[in-house]
Amino acid sequence: MDKIDWNYNKKIQPQSIGEMSLYQDLKDKLSAVEKLVNLKHSMFIGSPGTGKTTSARILARLIDEDFYEHDCSADNSIATLKSLMEGMKTRNVFTLAKGRADQRVLILDEFSDVKQDTQKVFKKFMEDYAHKCIVIICANDPNLINPAIIDRCVWYNFEVGVSKDGRFLVLPHTGYKKNVEWHNELIKTAVSIEKKLGIKIPKKIIDKVLLNPRNVLSVRSFVRSLQSEYESVQ
Repeated sequence: MDKIDWNYNKKIQPQSIGEMSLYQDLKDKLSAVEKLVNLKHSMFIGSPGTGKTTSARILARLIDEDFYEHDCSADNSIATLKSLMEGMKTRNVFTLAKGRADQRVLILDEFSDVKQDTQKVFKKFMEDYAHKCIVIICANDPNLINPAIIDRCVWYNFEVGVSKDGRFLVLPHTGYKKNVEWHNELIKTAVSIEKKLGIKIPKKIIDKVLLNPRNVLSVRSFVRSLQSEYESVQ
């Protein structure tokens, strides 16, 4: 059996916002951006595994199929970030050949790991080169982001819920009134995995995974637990 982590299996990676497991209000907002190809500097905030980076990649490809993604947890030096900005100022020959807008897209993943004073190097760049480069920032903790950077971005909250007293509670901004609505979104993910991998996941396994509040706080934790339970009975 292929033991590759389902979360990183290219066969089942979502290719559109519609395929993503996101709460409905957020999915509607991102789908509108996808449909109108109306991407601006964006701030994707949420816990690890909530779909920030995958959503960023989907939207980035709409404008720049040769977009650049930088992991700030690996290198967040001011010299590296300045070098990235210089590279993004160049013309995007690939998108010009496709007849699209002459814009690059830069995804800054794990941006919370960059010191706030260092983050400020992007202020002037985001203002003066918005016509050249769209920046999508993915971060876990909004309290670690410089307010001047937040002010230059459209804000998208990927946080779905919280674990409290052994229960999973959806947050008010999701538009959901009951946990079962989010559970149904996760079940769609399980169905998509079955279809793309050509397998059948027993309903009792899906139900078991959904019962644990820790498994439903993010799509990544749900998929990982689902794979573990599935492979344990094969």
